[in-house]
Amino acid sequence: MKKLLFFIVLTSGMLFQVIPASAGPWVQDKGRLQTALTSGVSFFDSYADGGGNGTDLNSNFYQYEISYFYNRGLGNRRDISILAGFAGCDAATPVLGVSTRHNRGLLDTAVRYKGLVREGHTSIALIGGLKLPGTYKNTVINAPGDKSFDIETGASVGQYYEERAMYWSADVILRYRTGNPPNEAELDAEFGRIFNERWLLRILGSWIEPSGNEDLSANFTTSASQIPYSSLSETRRRVGLGLAYQYNPQSSVSLTYIETYSGKNTKLDEGFYISLIKQTR
Repeated sequence: MKKLLFFIVLTSGMLFQVIPASAGPWVQDKGRLQTALTSGVSFFDSYADGGGNGTDLNSNFYQYEISYFYNRGLGNRRDISILAGFAGCDAATPVLGVSTRHNRGLLDTAVRYKGLVREGHTSIALIGGLKLPGTYKNTVINAPGDKSFDIETGASVGQYYEERAMYWSADVILRYRTGNPPNEAELDAEFGRIFNERWLLRILGSWIEPSGNEDLSANFTTSASQIPYSSLSETRRRVGLGLAYQYNPQSSVSLTYIETYSGKNTKLDEGFYISLIKQTR
């Protein structure tokens, strides 16, 4: 179990725009600190409209991100996580009212509290969190996030097979949004396998489902019927693959590939990320 906690940057799609993955129910020991510095780049040139149909944006978009992750054990089977960062999304050929050439600013800052309520072969934790809006422009399609103040509750379940050095986990999050976007539910899942005590292979999945559905395609037909991008109901389905390597007793490096393969009112992007992970006592 210690090997598992060392390897995994305990993040989730709920909190962290950078790498959607299941955080799992496991928590850091009291006083133990895990940090990670992540940078990445993603690309997209199409979106899925309100009917789930892919539409060409007639432009290439490039998004770069850098973030810092902090996770500390509080004792009594509890821990806290904080993530903050900066992102920019540039459009090669911006369209007035749809995209902007440069959209840069602080990412939404996320805080999550997790308490383990059952520990064993099957572990269960309860989750609570907040997300504070960033400073980027959110009225265009190339916004790095939703720029909404959110309150989140949920639960996480997972199993770790020590004899096989493998695990699976799943998080269910309910997101209550005080800004324009509608409330939504999120399911994040992860499967991992450790090889030779130093390598970790991760398979990731994430599904976001909102409480409503507006059609983004109206924004490309007439300005009179334009829907604010910050108000859109976004359905997003993503998959990913990650590989981590522990190169000394306190440090590891992780490479991750993420792709949005379907959805509604969402950009169909793919991205590559690298994380430098440090664990201290």
